[in-house]
Amino acid sequence: DEGLAELWLTVAAANRDAEAALELGRSLYRRGNQAAAALWLERAGSPAARSLLGEIYLAGRRFPEAVAAFTAAAEAGEPEAHLALGRINLDNDFGRRPDPRAALRHLKAAAAAGRPEGAYRLARMFIQGLATPKDPITGAFWLHRAAEEGHAQARAEYDRLVGAFTLGQKKRLERMIDEGREAGTGPG
Repeated sequence: DEGLAELWLTVAAANRDAEAALELGRSLYRRGNQAAAALWLERAGSPAARSLLGEIYLAGRRFPEAVAAFTAAAEAGEPEAHLALGRINLDNDFGRRPDPRAALRHLKAAAAAGRPEGAYRLARMFIQGLATPKDPITGAFWLHRAAEEGHAQARAEYDRLVGAFTLGQKKRLERMIDEGREAGTGPG
């Protein structure tokens, strides 16, 4: 019974249970009650709560608050916050100038944490040479990662990109995939 569960979450959250406040905030967010969700997420204070709070602020076009919430969550290691900051720093529709270098840093963190959208967006940056030298092989590596994690668009782009590779490029890519890392970096 969702109503009863929400009641008990409310009681626990009101008694300063941070996990209950987070779950209550998530539940209210999913049901479209952003204002109430924000109150409980503020109380939860965890990196995951800060990240979801950033999404609420972003949807409400409260860009400075969104960036602050995402930044706090990212600094605490929240992968979804890194992904959000990567999006914000790539696009110019969030009320600030694009910062591809910051986007690259955040998308690498999201991709390394197993976020398929982070790996996909990171791949696009390498393929386009945005804030990094153009490198379709490293781009293909990250497309492969995203595809392995279920990103359908990454799978299609990976197949198309690798289909145009030379034999030497394919071998280099296979080595990178086998080693589980992009060329010239450590694990991840």
